[in-house]
Amino acid sequence: MTRQAGRKCAVSLLVVFLMASCAEEQEPAGKRRPADPAPEDRPVAVRSLKSPSFHSTLPRVFTDICWDPHKVCFMLINDEAMAEFFMAKGTILAKSFISSTGKYSLRGWTFVAGKSCVIDGASMTVQLSISRRKTKTFPLNAGDSPSALTWDGTRLWSADSGTNRLYKHAGEAEQFRVVDSFPAAGKRVCGLAWDGARLWSCDSDRLFVYDKDMTAAASYLLPVHVSGITWRGRELWASDRDEPAIHKIEIPLGEGH
Repeated sequence: MTRQAGRKCAVSLLVVFLMASCAEEQEPAGKRRPADPAPEDRPVAVRSLKSPSFHSTLPRVFTDICWDPHKVCFMLINDEAMAEFFMAKGTILAKSFISSTGKYSLRGWTFVAGKSCVIDGASMTVQLSISRRKTKTFPLNAGDSPSALTWDGTRLWSADSGTNRLYKHAGEAEQFRVVDSFPAAGKRVCGLAWDGARLWSCDSDRLFVYDKDMTAAASYLLPVHVSGITWRGRELWASDRDEPAIHKIEIPLGEGH
């Protein structure tokens, strides 16, 4: 073999090696990015408030919680019931009440530009209240086990406990279509909340806050089992998974809203 032929052979082998290396490193088509390792847990304290003793047979353990800035109360939901908890001086008032959701199975609640917005698990749709008598309905198209909903001022976010993913939706003008999804931190995501700058999620035991690239920046170990979260001004509140109660989560100063 001549020196020139040897150089050509060496170059060809190098090209083949580089192409093979790139093929090995390339992620297979359709494969989802796995969740990033969760940060070290930080302990937090909670202040708990028991649910009122409603004269009703409806279940008083709720799957999600949302602060209603218009009625100035907490909205709590489960597959059968909806409740309104009015607060004053750190206690739940007696005028709080519970009612049946009828044919609807509510799985998440938030407010979109001041309008009430829920996920109906029975029809797998997003229901946006335009007025007391008018509701717009949009397909959810984000997993089969929806568990939470929140609004960041521009986009709607939903969570699915079955896929353990967070879904980013377009706005109302684009019918809340899914534009992206991300792996949720923790095991089975059950709550979502927006603090004005960052997205928060929870599973039953832990609370997570995300960076702009949707990686968990902090993880908090909860002393109770929760089913949903919401911000009330600068206070983070959660519904209890096992008991008829809600909890104020004491986030360390400077780390919360």
